[in-house]
Amino acid sequence: MKPGWRSGDGARSARRLRTSEQLEIEELARGVNQGHGVKAPPTPDYLLADPQSYIIRHFDWERLSAATMRVEPGLWLVCLNKNHSKVRQRFSLAHEHWHILQNEAMAFQLDALDERRANHFAASLLMPSDWIFYFWEAYKGDLRRLCSRFKVSRQAMEVRLKELGLAVQGGSSIGRRADK
Repeated sequence: MKPGWRSGDGARSARRLRTSEQLEIEELARGVNQGHGVKAPPTPDYLLADPQSYIIRHFDWERLSAATMRVEPGLWLVCLNKNHSKVRQRFSLAHEHWHILQNEAMAFQLDALDERRANHFAASLLMPSDWIFYFWEAYKGDLRRLCSRFKVSRQAMEVRLKELGLAVQGGSSIGRRADK
């Protein structure tokens, strides 16, 4: 089979993941961390890209965040945007990890729902809900400390906190559950 590219261009969609689908994705991400004995953040970089299976390269791209190509069975080329911060590259790598686990690297362009699944997996892998709730309380909702602890961008953390029902106002977390 001819190798093909799969690009992560951050496509957005009004379609939402179903709750059961979110839970399945979160369970898969939890299993990756637990399967490697990881008990606290940050998720180690080696879990994002197995050096035996992944070749990582950085490119000077204007708009693209990442792309993945199967080189041969069991070997993947993952290209990251070198202009993005290290924490953004970590998220992109976790996002691409989902596509590889799903064997989706052969399609040039995936639909927006596939991209949402990959984003949810990346968020769940880097910021598991149980860890977020624990450190949310420990850090009294301090967004800067949460981002530093989990090695993620402010934007990724804000989205994850919102998904989990934790209040974020004016770009900074306010230390309480949104439903209280």
